[in-house]
Amino acid sequence: MEYFILFLPLIASIISGFFGKLLGDRNCEILTSLFVSISSLLSLIIFYKVIIVGYENNIVITTWINSGSLNVNWSINIDALSSVMLVVVTLVSSLVHIYSIGYMANDPHRRISVPSLRYMAHLISPNWNVIGGGEPEIPGISIGHNEYGAWGLTVFRTDGEDLYQYEINPNNPLQYKFRGQWREMKIIKEAIPVKDKEPVEVSLKYTHHGPITYIDEKKNIAFAVKCAWLEIGGSPYLASLRMNQAKSWEEFRDACNYSNIPGENMIWADINGNIGWQAVGIAPIRNNFSGLVPVLGDGSYEWDGYLPIIKKPNEYNPERGFIATANQNVTPENYKFWNAIGYSWSDPYRGDRVNEVLNQKDPLNIEKMKDLQVDVTSLPAKKLIPILNQISFDSKNSVLKEKLFDWNFELSPNSIPAAIYVSWENEIKKLAHKKFVPKKAKEYIQSIQLKKIIDWIELPEEKIFGSNPILGRNQFLKESFIYAMKNLEKKLGSDTNNWQYGQEKLCTSKQFGHYKLFVT
Repeated sequence: MEYFILFLPLIASIISGFFGKLLGDRNCEILTSLFVSISSLLSLIIFYKVIIVGYENNIVITTWINSGSLNVNWSINIDALSSVMLVVVTLVSSLVHIYSIGYMANDPHRRISVPSLRYMAHLISPNWNVIGGGEPEIPGISIGHNEYGAWGLTVFRTDGEDLYQYEINPNNPLQYKFRGQWREMKIIKEAIPVKDKEPVEVSLKYTHHGPITYIDEKKNIAFAVKCAWLEIGGSPYLASLRMNQAKSWEEFRDACNYSNIPGENMIWADINGNIGWQAVGIAPIRNNFSGLVPVLGDGSYEWDGYLPIIKKPNEYNPERGFIATANQNVTPENYKFWNAIGYSWSDPYRGDRVNEVLNQKDPLNIEKMKDLQVDVTSLPAKKLIPILNQISFDSKNSVLKEKLFDWNFELSPNSIPAAIYVSWENEIKKLAHKKFVPKKAKEYIQSIQLKKIIDWIELPEEKIFGSNPILGRNQFLKESFIYAMKNLEKKLGSDTNNWQYGQEKLCTSKQFGHYKLFVT
């Protein structure tokens, strides 16, 4: 038994090296190699001291492997070199363990409400041990973790609907034309119960694409909606049942292949330091149209089936060491299947901020992850405020403008510059809609994304700001700033010391939040 104990450091080093290579974890690979070398050297030293020299120093060594790291308890009285080796093994193996774990942070930024969208639950049964948040009407945990890994989600917008326009038979309003022939609409009769009255009978009409939403009998046209999420297997979040039992990235990604609804960025981080991203959601393939506008339902614009979910954008253990999604466009430019990807995303600034922080060279830990989770830095403010240097105001508004130049760009509740900036940003968006959206389209286009507006502001063009685009841009920003300050004064009074950002009267929306990050 004594001889076996003497060889435990060597055995442990071999096991650690084998699993370090097998898992392929980038950050711990070098440390694992160093650990193996030091452990092997330690084994030779102990072997020499005990086998060659003898047991005169009464060595007692205990080793064990726990969560990927080798810990050493020892009571030993040998020369200084052997003591140093034991300490180094403990230190390096601990570093291997620290650097091989993955962090996952997920902020769905759902408001606290009753009833709630999700409830916390801990589900335990044979081969099942999972905790997290799940929808009360659906079994399983949609955001949470088991013993092997954690997962979360943000939105990956997928366009799974199309509006079709049909020609109606003038001699039979229950027929529509498809590929040169009249087809019969499907009619389903329903009785809708009405309190204290007789049930109301309705006739629901369908084309082969889906339910008819509008019929114009004067023009002999009808409209119907085709929805990918009405396909069999479209129950939202039901794939959570498979995800909850995943023991590896491969198993988790296979579970993602069953996640038809909704379109999400599903993220994985496990106890071995692996991180992964798989976009999910049923995705129609459109070969000859974008899906952005209604199309004819005559057979000219048909879906070419669905893209296998596993072929949607994904990533595993990227070299940069982290994955960040915040509803922004995360599809790589070299992605092959753009005919199955939508064209709408959230503004990129929340994702950009996460990437900005995680790209820093400082080592990351759980405390820094928690700080980033509540980060309120405004990247749009960093872009817009410097342009105010080019614009002159009256004395009153100049004082307010100067407050922005002394600001740290953080939307803190007690910050007066934050209130000034957010009020200005909101007016920029309102004024952009008023000036740049054609009158006929205002009913349908209710807002312009901030990213597009800031792009116009940073690189002003004649088609947006007139013959002198810089002057026109500056006038646009000045007008919006002046109106924003008037609006703040109207809401909060003339004393600017009372213009703190975190006031209910401002009714401002959350500017930063809802992001995920995974770090190795």
